[in-house]
Amino acid sequence: MMDASQQATNWVATEPTNTAGTWITKPVLVLLALIALLALYATYLNQVYYSRQGPFYDSMSYTTQLAKVMGTVRAQDMKAALRVAIGGQTVFFPWLEGALLALFVNPVREQSVLIQLPLVLAQALGSYYFFRRIARYPQAVCVCFAMVTVSFLAVFRVNGGLSDLRLDLSQALAFGAAVAFLSVARVTQRLRDWLIFGVILGVAFLFRATTPVYAVLLCGVAAVIDFILYRSEFKPRLARYFVGGGVALAISGWFYVVNFAYLRYYYLVWNYDANARLPLSQSVYHLRFLVSQHLGKPICLLMVFVFLTQLYSRHASRQSFRSGLNWLPMLAGLLPLCFLVLFGAALNPYVSMVAVPGALLFGLAPYAASTETVWSRRRTVSYVVAGAVAVLVAVPVAIDTHSRAASPYTPTMDGLTQLTNAIHHDLQMRNRDLVKFDVAYAGGLDSVAVVNSLVFEQGYVYDITTRSTRDGLAIMASEMRGPGLLANPIQWNALPGATGQDKIHTLAAGTLKDADYLIVPENSTHLQPGLPSTPYAFAYRDLLTSSPGVTRVVGPIRISPMESVSVYWNEHAH
Repeated sequence: MMDASQQATNWVATEPTNTAGTWITKPVLVLLALIALLALYATYLNQVYYSRQGPFYDSMSYTTQLAKVMGTVRAQDMKAALRVAIGGQTVFFPWLEGALLALFVNPVREQSVLIQLPLVLAQALGSYYFFRRIARYPQAVCVCFAMVTVSFLAVFRVNGGLSDLRLDLSQALAFGAAVAFLSVARVTQRLRDWLIFGVILGVAFLFRATTPVYAVLLCGVAAVIDFILYRSEFKPRLARYFVGGGVALAISGWFYVVNFAYLRYYYLVWNYDANARLPLSQSVYHLRFLVSQHLGKPICLLMVFVFLTQLYSRHASRQSFRSGLNWLPMLAGLLPLCFLVLFGAALNPYVSMVAVPGALLFGLAPYAASTETVWSRRRTVSYVVAGAVAVLVAVPVAIDTHSRAASPYTPTMDGLTQLTNAIHHDLQMRNRDLVKFDVAYAGGLDSVAVVNSLVFEQGYVYDITTRSTRDGLAIMASEMRGPGLLANPIQWNALPGATGQDKIHTLAAGTLKDADYLIVPENSTHLQPGLPSTPYAFAYRDLLTSSPGVTRVVGPIRISPMESVSVYWNEHAH
């Protein structure tokens, strides 16, 4: 028998009382304060990086699209901006956020954090609810572990972290929040929880077009398991899945109908990563990314610690190791990885990030609570301390990584600013309402990088017309090709011409008709190996710069440690 003092220091896992009214509590307010600190830290990291380095893919394309949506709101109206946000896209919700932000502010780089903040909140609050309702952890542990689910290693990375705007993290957070609420909804069977799950899942579908694949896999397997476990009451349970799925489709289904042709082309034709078909011996490395790139060793050790302590607790209380297993988040961590491995997806280290929240929810709460579960103050303190240490280890490391370039080819802010300043000042001296430019090689610099810097560093407005305008000056990328043509094998092979030499002659003829400014590599540039156009880059440059009417404006400009460029004016364009 425990005396009163022992009972006061132990937390016995029983059904929480008044769960419908416990959202705004002191622990939740503490959690919100910690999330605010995380957002401020990510904003600081964004400023540290862009004080020295320039933009890079994939965030460069996303922030440029965000600026385009916001610029269209300010230059035209919300209706035009939504047309930009919807058409030919693999995502929608970030652009909707940007359109609303544009009613109040201009585009700035720090908005990358703000765009993702609602997902951080959803993941953290969903995780808190999961730990409180399913694992029945003490409130201090719930707050700590909820922060762990939004503070894993990948969150602090310069490429793909919260300070960046690469939507793999957004997909992971949105999908993770949906998994947390699905786990709770399966237990409570309350309509409210299923509706919340459906809303969050619908938003997740609008943050990344591959999310429905993982959601269908997870819900399909979960429904089969529910049929096995609850055969006598399966029909009402299945109806709840349809409720959640119906809400998600009502929110996001229109987007997939409107963009079906583009999504089909993007994922089934253009996208190399999705169509790599790697052998199993190579694709299995997606599993390694989960640990080394996303979770990090400290959080993996935390998960091992939690698992071992709970195994010991179950052994001491003579509970079965199989009963109460939280298999749903475990599946949410395993199924995306299995899909990537079995379909031979290219070894893009970011696409497996979607598995992180499921792995974390399971690793931090491998078992649902039972009436035999007894919490001591010692265990509570050990979990909170271990969780805090696991997160705080990554904090100082992030400052160091954000002080360096994302890759040796990433443009420096100094080099990129020199380039856009040179174009801006030269354009001021020419009596032209509109000029076009072309970056005539594949590297860290391309047309998107130039537009991105014109917007965020030079104060240009980029809108639905694809023009960047400032003080009556208008600049736009050449219409001859997109930035991926010289780098993407599929687009390169589609160019007219039997050989590479034929292809660059075709490109040069079109570019000289269309582009006023030609940005070409200097001989000192170390071209990126493995790209289809790399063997022909200098020959293509020479074709352009030796043409009549092409004169040097400025150069060389050192864009990055690997690249130097010059800018030429082509007087015969148009």
